[in-house]
Amino acid sequence: MIGVFFEPRTTKVCNASFLKGGRVIIDYHQVLRKSYTGLFASSGDDDTWDEDEAVYMLADFFRALKKDVRETRDGIYIVIPDYLFIMVKCLRWQTQDDFLRELASALPVPLDDVYYTDVMKSNPDNQENISSVYAIERRIIDCFYQASIEAGVIIRSIEAASVGFFRGNSKFDIENFIAEIYAEHACGVYFSVVAGIFKADLSDLAYSKLFRITPTEANAAILSAFALNDMSANTIYEGFVDEDVPYTFFTDDKSIFELDNFRERMDINKSFPDYIQSNIPENSQLDWLPLIGSMLQDYPDQARIYSTLPTYAAFGSGNIISADMKYMARMELMKKKIISIARKASAGIAAIAMIEAAAGLYFSSSSIPSALQEDYNAALENSKLIDAEFAVIEAEKNEHMDPVAVYMDILGCLPDSCLISSLEIENPMKDKKAGGNFVKLSAFSGDPVQLQNFAAALTASGRFGNVSISKLTSDNSDISRADFVITKGAAGN
Repeated sequence: MIGVFFEPRTTKVCNASFLKGGRVIIDYHQVLRKSYTGLFASSGDDDTWDEDEAVYMLADFFRALKKDVRETRDGIYIVIPDYLFIMVKCLRWQTQDDFLRELASALPVPLDDVYYTDVMKSNPDNQENISSVYAIERRIIDCFYQASIEAGVIIRSIEAASVGFFRGNSKFDIENFIAEIYAEHACGVYFSVVAGIFKADLSDLAYSKLFRITPTEANAAILSAFALNDMSANTIYEGFVDEDVPYTFFTDDKSIFELDNFRERMDINKSFPDYIQSNIPENSQLDWLPLIGSMLQDYPDQARIYSTLPTYAAFGSGNIISADMKYMARMELMKKKIISIARKASAGIAAIAMIEAAAGLYFSSSSIPSALQEDYNAALENSKLIDAEFAVIEAEKNEHMDPVAVYMDILGCLPDSCLISSLEIENPMKDKKAGGNFVKLSAFSGDPVQLQNFAAALTASGRFGNVSISKLTSDNSDISRADFVITKGAAGN
């Protein structure tokens, strides 16, 4: 598994593997002296930034990552700083309608403009639900999503740094305060299993500001900011918080710890859990904990991670990428992969046509070569696909490319929620008369209606004659499979 932690001045990349016995091995880690979070920073007062540039730069990064690391087929876990989230707040509610009203009221922008995730739920008094919600502008996540499609990679998760840290630290029975201190941005995130998670502004502690004033003034600013947020925590948590809770700091400039008031509130006893093995020095493991913690979403022994979590609380995924987004990404990349395979197949079919012409032989059928079929099946199984432009292959005027053209017509009729598992195209040179069996294929979908829509689209294309479903079945996971028999139409000659 590949993890990427985007920070304002650096980008951390690591590879992790889950082994038998619950061990986690970090066998690769690297800090890249290049940043991408600035792509989401406005250049003026109108809060605008270039979304096209963000997609271009992120896609370029993902392509390089796929080339250099070669482990992206399992999907990429992404961690981003909390300051990019427009809201991290604990909401109190009793019904789902209450929750949505509270959420819409708390957001500084319309609900339709954000993606949100409910990271932690608690109900300590068995009366009122408390949800800790992270919300981020849609356009930021959409840029990551579009860049991944263009680069041909799957994003498995995007989480806030604080969520990954809380999971990786696995100390859910005590208050956890973190501070992210960067050059132009700073914020605090506060965790209490009793009362929830919220984010507070610490922008006065951005070190570009602190380094422009005297150490005495900087220490005073730190003391004031922490005192103010301690008061906020006591108000939000209704007094259920210890005094002078230490902070865990995340920063890309360790020289900030030369300021006394940072050091006085710093919790330095943070390292990987004992089941994680790596060659990352112990004094640097804290910097990687948000990323490792995010990858632990899929750790097999979840009880081990949440052993300190009280029974009245549930801590889940902070993944802002929805299941629908991941599904649609796989569909897009699946189509691109099939086009790539079809391109390879077109050269083979052209060569076969030349051999047939020279030898005077005819083949009984023309189908995708076995090596390519294996590639196709692997695509169906893994949905971790390569980049290729989704475009129709044009047939050469002097070469018979009918099977590839038919293949492309079939893909053009395929609904987004359907996948093809097998396909056989009869040789068009064998029988040019309309009405004969031309194509046999199997497709599956979570919605049987879409399989019927697929059949209707094939009929409407004009290339095919009769389109019939010879067999329709469903399995225990509500996946429907249909076997199609398609005859040749007048346009299929």
